Parts: sequence; C-alpha cells; structure tokens
Amino acid sequence: MCVNTPGSFTCLLPQVNANPASNPRLVQFSCGQAVCNLGQDCITINGVPRCADPCQHYTILDDAWRSTDFKTNGTLHCDMGVNWQGWYRMYLGGVSVQMPERCIQPRMCGTDSPLWLKTPHPVNSEGVVQGTVCGSWVEGCCNFEFPINVKACPGNYYVYKFVKPPLCYLAYAADANTKVCATCREGTSCVSADKITWTCQTQDPVRLSGGSNRCEGRVELYHNGRWGTICDDDWNMNAATVVCRQLGCGKALAAPVNGHFGPGSGPIWMDNTQCQGTEAYLVQCKHNGFENHNCGHHEDAGVICEEPFTAVVPQLVCNRTLMRIGVPAVHRGPNALNMTSGHLADPTCVAQREENGTVWYEVQSQAAVCGNVLKINSTHAVYSNTLFLYLANSSVFSLPMGFPFSCVYPLDSRITMDIAVRPYLSMQEMGLVGVGPGARASMSLYRNANFTTLYPPGPVVLPVGAPLYVGVNVEEVEASRFAVIVDECSITDTPDPNNSERYLLIQNRCPSDPRDVLVIENGMSLQARFTALLFLYEGNYNDMFLHCRLSLCDRTTESCSTKCQTRASRSISSHKSLTIGPISSTAMSSAQCFRAVEMLMSDLCTSLLNCARLPLPPMQISSILGRTSGSSSQEPLRQTEMMLTFPLAFCILLLPVVAGVPPGFQVRLAGGRNPYEGRLEVFYNDAWGTVCDDEVNINLANVVCRELGYGQGLTWAHSAKFGEGRGPIWLDNVMCTGTESSLSDCRSNGWGVSDCTHSEDLGVMCSPNGLQQGHVPRYSEAAQPAVTPARPPPDISNSPDDSIHRRGHEIALNRNPHRASSASSPQLTGHQIQLRRNSGSRRQDSGAPRGHLLPDHLRNRVSYRRNQEVPPRPAPINGPEPSYPDLEHDNRMNTDFTNTIEQPAGKVSLEEVRLRPVLSSTRGSAMITEGVVEVKHAGRWRHVCNLGWDLSSSKVVCGMLGYPAAEPHKEHLYKKQWDSKLEDPAMRSLVSKKGYWVEKVQCSGTENSLAQCQAQLSIPRNEVPCIGGMHAVVRCVPGPQFSRLSASGQPQAPISSQVVRLKSGPRLGEGRVEVLREGKWGTVCDHLWDLTAASVVCRELGFGTAKEALRGALMGQGTGPIHMNSVQCTGQERSVTQCQYQQVPLRTCKHTQDVSVRCNVPKTGLGATVRLAGGREAAEGKVEVLMEVGGVQRWGAVCSENWGINEAMVVCRQLGFGFASRAYQETWYWSGNSDSAEIILSGTHCIGTEMSIQQCRRNGQVYCPRGGGSKAAGVTCVETAPDLVLDAQLVQETAYLEDRPLHLLTCAHEENCLASSAHRMQWPYGSRRLLRFSSRIMNLGRADFRPRATRESWVWHQCHRHYHSIEVFTHYDLLTMNGTKVAEGHKASFCLEDTYCPEGLSKRYACYNMGDQGISVGCWDTYRHDIDCQWVDVTDVRPGDYIFQVEVNPSLDMAESDFENNVMRCRCKYDGGRVYLYGCHVGDAYSAEVEDLFEHQRQISNNFL
Repeated sequence: MCVNTPGSFTCLLPQVNANPASNPRLVQFSCGQAVCNLGQDCITINGVPRCADPCQHYTILDDAWRSTDFKTNGTLHCDMGVNWQGWYRMYLGGVSVQMPERCIQPRMCGTDSPLWLKTPHPVNSEGVVQGTVCGSWVEGCCNFEFPINVKACPGNYYVYKFVKPPLCYLAYAADANTKVCATCREGTSCVSADKITWTCQTQDPVRLSGGSNRCEGRVELYHNGRWGTICDDDWNMNAATVVCRQLGCGKALAAPVNGHFGPGSGPIWMDNTQCQGTEAYLVQCKHNGFENHNCGHHEDAGVICEEPFTAVVPQLVCNRTLMRIGVPAVHRGPNALNMTSGHLADPTCVAQREENGTVWYEVQSQAAVCGNVLKINSTHAVYSNTLFLYLANSSVFSLPMGFPFSCVYPLDSRITMDIAVRPYLSMQEMGLVGVGPGARASMSLYRNANFTTLYPPGPVVLPVGAPLYVGVNVEEVEASRFAVIVDECSITDTPDPNNSERYLLIQNRCPSDPRDVLVIENGMSLQARFTALLFLYEGNYNDMFLHCRLSLCDRTTESCSTKCQTRASRSISSHKSLTIGPISSTAMSSAQCFRAVEMLMSDLCTSLLNCARLPLPPMQISSILGRTSGSSSQEPLRQTEMMLTFPLAFCILLLPVVAGVPPGFQVRLAGGRNPYEGRLEVFYNDAWGTVCDDEVNINLANVVCRELGYGQGLTWAHSAKFGEGRGPIWLDNVMCTGTESSLSDCRSNGWGVSDCTHSEDLGVMCSPNGLQQGHVPRYSEAAQPAVTPARPPPDISNSPDDSIHRRGHEIALNRNPHRASSASSPQLTGHQIQLRRNSGSRRQDSGAPRGHLLPDHLRNRVSYRRNQEVPPRPAPINGPEPSYPDLEHDNRMNTDFTNTIEQPAGKVSLEEVRLRPVLSSTRGSAMITEGVVEVKHAGRWRHVCNLGWDLSSSKVVCGMLGYPAAEPHKEHLYKKQWDSKLEDPAMRSLVSKKGYWVEKVQCSGTENSLAQCQAQLSIPRNEVPCIGGMHAVVRCVPGPQFSRLSASGQPQAPISSQVVRLKSGPRLGEGRVEVLREGKWGTVCDHLWDLTAASVVCRELGFGTAKEALRGALMGQGTGPIHMNSVQCTGQERSVTQCQYQQVPLRTCKHTQDVSVRCNVPKTGLGATVRLAGGREAAEGKVEVLMEVGGVQRWGAVCSENWGINEAMVVCRQLGFGFASRAYQETWYWSGNSDSAEIILSGTHCIGTEMSIQQCRRNGQVYCPRGGGSKAAGVTCVETAPDLVLDAQLVQETAYLEDRPLHLLTCAHEENCLASSAHRMQWPYGSRRLLRFSSRIMNLGRADFRPRATRESWVWHQCHRHYHSIEVFTHYDLLTMNGTKVAEGHKASFCLEDTYCPEGLSKRYACYNMGDQGISVGCWDTYRHDIDCQWVDVTDVRPGDYIFQVEVNPSLDMAESDFENNVMRCRCKYDGGRVYLYGCHVGDAYSAEVEDLFEHQRQISNNFL
C-alpha cells in the first residue's frame, strides 16, 4: 500500500533479503527524487525537505490527560482537530512513555474512546513499520481502527507518526505503566507478558541447532552467559512465529516437539511458554520463569521456518515500441520461481523467451495492451505494468510475486522524472524504471488529392497556382490515444523557420486564409493533411521553403479537434527542423514544364473547367528532395515542439481562379424517418462528412432545404438527434444569411476545421412542399479570362480540329421530366449528368494577358488581396447535352413510386422484417410463425419478390424473429391467393410499382440479419418488377420452449440433454454462456467472440440469431472452469461445441472475461397479459393480470398470499423489465386501476423460470384470505441484480472439529446456534462438539448486495453487542445420504461488509461505527472459523458419511440474478474424532447425472471459483 503524506510518498516494503510474507509492515519513504533509506522519512528541516531519522527529529507530546490513569471528567479531548505534522514522542510528567498495547476502557485518557496500539511495537532493527491503532467503545476494544507509522529508537523509546482519527471523540493514549522503560539500560529491552507490568530485561538472543539450514532446528536461548534449550510444554505455532521473526526468517511452518532435532545440552531455560505470536522476542512470552521446569532434553522444542527468499532483481529495457523485463534464470528451481507461470497484468500475456541466462517477457508500449497503464503529464509519458511470477512449490490459490515496472518516454529531454516505489500483493518490490526514446515525425509531398502517391526522390517541378498536397506523419505507438496537430505552417525564402519575412498558411491550427489553404485532417489521428495553393514569394522566384510546427495531443484527456485558439497539449520537439533542399532555380522549356506537371494537372482539372497552358518558358525551381520528400526522413523528437521544413519548387503556370461550389460538392439528409429530415451530411474531397451544430440558425436550414429541392426549412436539430454520423466533420460555426444558393457559400471555420465530435452532428427538417427531384450542384466558369498564347504550344490533347483546347470534360445538367423508356438512356433520379469533350468550338476571349506576364493575384497573394475583392460568381452552365448511359446520379431515396426509376441497389439497408399472416389458418395465433415477408427500407415497408428466395433466406428471417430454423411452406395455397388478388386492378397497379418491392434477396443462411445479405431494390432495365413472381413466404420452426402451447398454457419442456445454458440474464434469451464438458459446467472466454458464435448458441437454445455478442462478463461472472477460448464458428454448426476453439491454460483467462449473449426472441404476446399499476415509474407497481374469468377475458389483481421473489421475477421477466428487486405483499401506496381491483389469481407458486405468471401453479378457485386492495401483490423491477456465490474451496480447506466449553457459548446459545440438546445440559458445565469452518461469499453479479431491512430496522443483540441486518443470512446443514437433516446451524448477518476487494475495486461497506452494510460487486465477505455461530453443532451426530450443505440467502429475502448457485455441498466423513470434507462444489456446477453420482460415489472433483 502506498500513501501520500505531506512532503513524502510512503510505500510498504519487505525487509531486504527477506521472504515477502515475513514482515509485511515495513515502510519506506521517498523524498523528492530520492528514496529514503529504511528507517528514515522525508522531514522538513530548516524549510528544506530531506531524508532524516525520525528518532532525531520529533515533537514532544506531553499531555497529562492522555495517561491511562486519567479518568475522563467533564472535558472531552478530540485529536481529530489537531493538525498532526511529522513525528511525535510521548511523555508523561517529563518521563518518556509509549502507547499502550492493551485495550483501554472507554471514558479514560481524557476522551470517550482512547486509542491504543493493536500491533506490537517494532524492534530497533526493523525501522519504520505500519501499526494499527484501535479505539475502545461499548461495542468492543477495537470499534475504530486505522493505521499509523511507528519506529523504535535506541534508548528504549518510540516515535509515532500520528494522523487525524476518523471522528471525535478519539484521542491517542499514553501508557503510564511504561515509565519504567525510560530507566532501561543499553542492551536491555522493556518487556511485559501481560502488557500491564513492564520490566527491563536483557535482550537474550536465540539460535536454531540441528537443522539443515539456519531457519530450522532446536530452539536455543542465550541467557546469563550460557546457551540453553526450551521445553516443549505448551509449545505451539505462536511461539514458533516469534522465533522465526526474531531470527529474520520467513513464516513459521511447524513447531516440532519431543526433541525432533535431537536433545540439546546445558540448562533448560523456559517451560510452559505461552506466546501470542505478536511478541518481538521469545523472552517476552509468558513462562514459568528461567530454569523453572520439570522437563528433560528429550522434550526440547524446535521450529521450522521458511528460508529467507533471495531478492529478485529484474532487468528492464525500454525501446520505442517495446518494454522488456527480464528475470535471471538462476531464480528458477523447485524452491524458487516457476518461470513458466509468468504473466503480465493481463493474464493472457504469457509470451517469454530465454536469452543469455535471462528469461524475458515483452509488451508493446501501448495503453491497455496486456494491462498497460499510461500516465501523462506535460513532460513524460509513463507506461506501467506488473510481471507476476508464482513460486514453484505454491498452491493453485497462492498469491503471485509482483514486479512492477515502468518505462518513461520523455516529451522534453531537459526534464527528468522519478518514479515512486509501489508494491503489489505480497512482493512489494521496488518498481523498475527505464527511459525510452521520443516520438519521430516526417513530412511528405504527395502527387494527388487522395494522398496515396508520394513524389519520388529527386527533382520535382510544381506549377505556380497549383495545389500542394502535404502530409505529416508521426511514429507514435499509441495511435489510438494521440493525435498530431499542425499548429503553424509558413513559407519563407530561406531554410530558417524563424525568418521574420514569412507568409503564414496555417496559424493557430487553422488556415490563415481558407481561399488558399484547406486543412483536410488535423487533430484526428497521427497523420495530418492539408493542401495549399502555391504562389511566388514577392521579390524572389527561386527558393521557397515550407515550415510546419507540430504538437501531440492526448485524445483521452482533451479534445484534439482543431480550433482557432491555442491549446495546451503534449509537445513533440522544439526548434528541430527537418530541412529539404537547398532549392536551385534553372530554366526549362514550356513543354518540359507541362510534361512535369501532367499528373498534377489531371487532378487539378477535374475541379477547374478551364485549364490554360502558357507557351512561355517558365522558371523551374527543382528541389533535391533527397531523403525527406520521397523517403520520409525522420528525426527523433525530444523537445517541446516540432518544426518541419519543406522546400517548394515551382514552374510558372497560369491557371484560372475558381469560385463557387467546390468540385463534387453535395448535401444529403440521413437517418431520418422520411427523405426530408435527417442528419446533414456533405460530400467534399471525395468523402461524406457531417456538420457541427455550433452557431446554427434557421437560415442554414433554409439554404440546405432549398439546395435539396424542398420548399423551406422547418427547423434544425442539435446534438445528433438523427444519430451520430461517421467520417470527418467538414463544417463548423456555419453562418448563413439565407440568400445563399448552396451551403458551401455560407461562412464557416473552413473545411475540416472543427472542435466538435459526432455527438454534435446537425440535423435539418425541411418542408416537403414544393418538392423537386434532386439538388442542383452548380459549377462556375473561371473568374479570370484564360490566357491566349502568342504561339500555340505542342498539342497534347489529341484533338485534330483545333489548336486551342480545354482539358477535361464539361458537365451539363438537364431535368428528367419523365421515365426513360429506352434501354440506352441512363436511369437517373433528379438530373441527368452528361459529359462531353470540349471540341474547341468555344474560343477563348481576347484581351487576356500575353507573353511572360504573371497576374498579380498569383504573383503576390498578400499584396493582391489588399487591393482586390473576390470576383463575383458566374452563372452556372445550362443547356442540353448528349447523354451517357453509363452515368447515374442519385443523392436521396424518392418515395413517390409513380415517377421514380431506382438504380440497382448494390448496398441496400434492410432495417426490419416482419411476417404478415394472410391465410386464415395462421391469423389466430398470438405468436406468428408463418406469413408473407415484409422488410423495412428507408422507413417504408416493402414486399420481397420470391424469385431467387430460398430456405437459406427464410432461415435468416426466422432468426431475426426469434426462431432457430425455417421449413418449407405450402406454396400452392399462397400462389392461389396471389392470383386472386391480381384480379383486382388496384392491386395490379400497386404491385407494378418498384417502390412496392425489394426485388432480390440472397442469403447463405449464416447471416445474423438480412442487412448482411445481398439485396437489390430493383433489377436494371426491368420495367416491370418481380416478373412472374410473387411475394416471398416464410414458415418458421419455434424453439421447444415456445412450440405448441398446450390448452393448459404450459410450454413444452426444453430438451433435457442440453450442453449449453444461459445464466443470470435479466430477460428471456439473455445471459452468460456456460457449456457442459465432462459433466462440469464452465464458461467461455471472450477472445474472438462474435455474433456468429453467439448466434450458434442462440439457435442451439431454441432462440433466433444473436442481437449482441457481449464480452467482459456483462451478465456477471461465472464460477468453475473456463472451458473454451477463441471460439470461431461458421454459423452452420448445430452446437457451439462443434465450433473451433482453443483450450484454456491455467491463469490465461479470468471470469471477468466471460461471454454473454442477447438473442432474438419471438413475440409471444405474453407481455400484454400483465401490467404494473400505480407505481412512480413503469417498472414498479401493483401486479394486474389478464385472465379468462367466466369465459371472458378481464383484468384483475393477484393475491399476495405466499407472494415472493420468484413470482416477482417471473412478472418482471414477462414485462421485459429485468430482475425483481422486491416482492410486495402490501401495496396500499399504489392505487392500481379501478377496473382491476378484484382478485382473480391466487395461490401462485413459481419456480422462477416460467415465461409468464399465468403459467405458474395456482389455485383452481380463487382463495385469498388476505383480501385484495392494499393487500394485493406488487413488484419493483431492476435491470441489474447481485449474485452471491460461496467459495467451496475455502470451506473444504478450513473445516475442523472443536470441543468448546459451555461457558464460552452463552451468547451463541442465546442466538440459537446450538442443537436443541444443549438446552438440557447443566450450564455452564460440559462442552459441545462443533464442526467449524470459514466461509467466503463473493458478489459476482452486477449490483451491490444490500440487506432489505433499513438501518433503523436492524436488531440489536446485547450479548454479542452487535446489530443483525439479516436475521438468517446462511443455513448450515448436515444431511444423511438420503437427504435427512441430522444437524443444522445458521448465521445471522451481524456484519455484512467488503472484507476484500480485488485491485481496482474499492471497499464501500464496513460495519464499524454502525456503517453501511452490503457486499460490493466483485468483492468478498468473509466469516472466519473463529466467529460465534460459524459452525454446525455435531455433538449428537453419529460417525458416518454425510452431506454438508451451506445455503446463502436461504429464504430468498434479497433478490439475486441467480439463486441456483446459492447452495454449496460437500461430502463429509466423520469418524467420531476427526472430520473430512471433500468434493465441495456450488450447487449448479455439475450436470444432473454427475450430481446424482455425488450422493452415491466419491468421483466428483472440487469446483473452485
């Protein structure tokens, strides 16, 4: 445990070269960057914190009222109000004393509850230890408990690091009886056998003789100058523990007697030695007195201690992408470490290899991989993990040794970071710390807008005015965590990034001018991309350089989306330049220039309608890109920011300036219930993206709706009302005036510049009035006239009839007024898009600049924009053009089936499916299993054509509807009905519309839903849909639990030989997956778990396909073995056991990785036959049922006689509300419905697995003596519930017999914890034989387990002086082999608390001071064997074979997700003197066949948690 204290960081550490379990109390401190030596603390001396000895730097605490002789009068003192700082030495009347080590009565020492030291004071050699302080009160001596630090000092005194007690009135006590300790001379100790009378005594050493090592042998004591032995009378493990501790060995293993290590010689110093086990020296134990004995040396006592464990010092290597921790192979052996048991924090990470005498374990430097933990500050990124190794001779449930290690990756090389010491489990070793290199970055130049093709190394020629595609990449392992941000980019004419003369392209992470620069990706991943229109720097046409400054941002702690303001973020490097160049200027011909930019122009001219070439020889600026532009040279990034420098080379090329809608720009609405509402999405830069909802008003909605062809905007929706989109967020802070003809005309931050997430996606709702077909993209002519060359350049367009040509295509838009009937006509919605080559018939305007003149707007953009305005947008191109049948265009679905021609649908989203029964024989059932298939597409239900439909597609439909299989139907009946319907002209007209159909659906049968099948809305060039076909029909086969409900309403029993089951699910068809293997139920590990495997499980259990395949024990943790891992199914298997899977090695998977499923379940209609009335919310209220009474269906109430949690569970599951948390027998506070007041259901008795309350056993005639009204039944339902499971192994390991005197059983007898024969005994004489054991109960569910009774209702038991929150929490029974009870016990919950919680979980419930009681999710509550009533009274039981049974929550007073695992059973053999428990297991751990064998044979193994 590590604790932060003012000025220091405290951790518990083991003694050097000691066994980890030998002294777990030692504490070590850190001070700044240093770790203090053992025995020192970080103490502020003269204003400077430094490591110092507390024995020399303390404060005297001399308060007379703290004395154990001081009885509290009217004044009460409280140490909670004291500002405790540092260390204190206690005095009374100027004499040094110490804290008492015994219980002090309440109302002494000047306070209500005196604080005394529960743990023994340390010895001088131990240094600083952690002790436990207790506060006495009426409930007991240790009613309040908390830790402090203590140190023994030379001179027989102690210093204490006091802390504030948890409440008033508590105060630290000073033992007046220890004043004598101040008189002890050097070389003596102040000892006391009863902790009341203290004396000065020589510190007699001990040794062990006759053993195989120094930690075992005959105990010998040095006293009065002579070595002697100890007699074995009363010698036990407590005494052995003291000797082992005094010798610095490990824990005591045995206390041999009868001269086990041979007879000694010399005096026998001690006899009848009685130790508590907490003494620091053997001579502090009670004994008859030195040399006062009646023994011989054949009775010499001995001890066997664990050998001290040699400290393991691992090695650590930190690479950029890998952390390696190595353990020397010399520590491998039968009495050392088991190297093959090693794993990291994630127990599945077990990879290892041995190199040069060291066993290495590796893990990537990446958060969450193998349990890695990443912590980041402004200077470092620290990845931490722990290596766990088990001792070679350890048991299965022993704790591993933990070796924490950390790799520190500096973000700033000028700052270092020290890692504090932290222990783990029993090892508590110092964590290893290593340092790794920083991140690396590169900047590259790409040929195209897709950023897919890099320029090769060597000279690159770029045209002035052309886009430059720049990509930045950072090598950082944490790709999922970090994002690179381009903070600033500028152009200079020198390689110096600090040149004062520069032109900013990107500033504060945003384009300085959106007309020049487009940021495509920034702050989204480890790559950033932007484009910039290049121009020549004024006064210099030769050399130009691009400089960019980058930073890394942690996406888990801040929003990394770019915004036009500075933001603190993780930096990469400072003033570190990657320079490309130098750049030289040479001359080249015009033809060379154009050939060099051919690829660039092909991309550029798709967005420009006019591309002109200059006949003049342009300037060439060639760059020696060398190692960066093509090969992406990289440099380590070690400082606070990164500057990347790129040289730019141009050839002069005059291009027209483009204004208007960006090329290919489109808008659409997605995710709405109809075509004129939905999430606003825009198509830009070849990708669909969304729009952020910041600063939006109705003007934007009007512009968008008008652009889509609708009347006007009705309103807009924020916060992703229509669902979160995907892809980039293209626009943010969009401000429209309402007069714009396109959304792209509105003002915004710029393309891709946003600080939003998809949870802020904008939605728009338009008026359908004035509906037009499609939206009208507008394209503009060049804003500037093209330059007419003085002399035509060589022809490169292959056009024979003109010397002046335009590159690319012209695009013309025409209305499509009617459906195309020609096969050669394109099938289009909205507009036809027609392309044609420019034939040269249109001449360029004259008057354009000629010769070598370069327009000002390209020569110097800065100066030009000071004097010029943006040119007006020209009118769009219109006019008829020849059509191209291969081209189609559609940006939304049209629901007007009368004039819509749909395109072939390669990707059709079929959202839902249903069966519509059309035959009279299929209409009467509440559960529809046969009918015509209807699918939902774009919010509209359609029929499916049966051409190409087969049984595989039917199986998919049935799976979606909750049925495991499909079977052929009687097709001729449906064909006959179809033909009769087509005789109706209205029906013929309807089915002739393509909007009525989904024409083709093809499935393999393994899909989870139709959305995964291939589907087409219509067949191209088929004028009439579904020619020669009809609607598809499906007939499903229900699972055995649903099929053919009998007249009594009882479902058919499920298959008895099932090998898969679902546990702890809140609803039908949900739960944790468990499989039966070799007669034992076990769980499945979640590696590779997917919907396909989950669907196999669902179908096997009689349900449909899986809706969800859940991982991470989302339906609670299981117990027992984990049978399967890495399950991979094809979907064709009949059982999940037929799928491919891997065995699960020990400790590679945990139950926290158990898989669960949610299956599609058929709609039975049962939920409509029960309701809850009068509650504050839908999931609580008075239960009302719909039943047949006198031949009429009517609603009524339920009698609460015998109404319990099982009945409430059935009601909640029937309603789909999950688990029941309470079953009410009085509902006076819920009014209910007036027409349902009469009781119509009584005598209800449910097992808990029924699908409806009507299926439970009940009275044939209503009989309810309690009456209805306020006494009717009610429930409260919840989504999650606890699940208590008993640790069977601990019960088996801790069972023993004790003959306990009656005078020690008075309180237990009062609480009826003894057999009835105890009443007839002559109290207090005699004894009872008790079968004692420890029990540990874990909450494996998903909600805390709490007592039903409130704190005010807890029962006080005066004898034991504690409260009972649950009167009967567990039953303990001893049964004969035929089930007859021969002995019993019970345990009330006097203290229901979190005794132990795994790492990562905090204790929430504690019993002291009448605290809240309960068991948190994942935590244990332990009842030790030495607690009263933790037994079964077997005094009257004859020897023989029995079954020992423990049941938790036996009366089902508190709700749980699974009651079947509340019972634990063991085989018990009692021979009259000893008892053996074996075969202990949880009640539902085995199959019924194996469980039957358990009662008759001895072939069942333990079922451990």
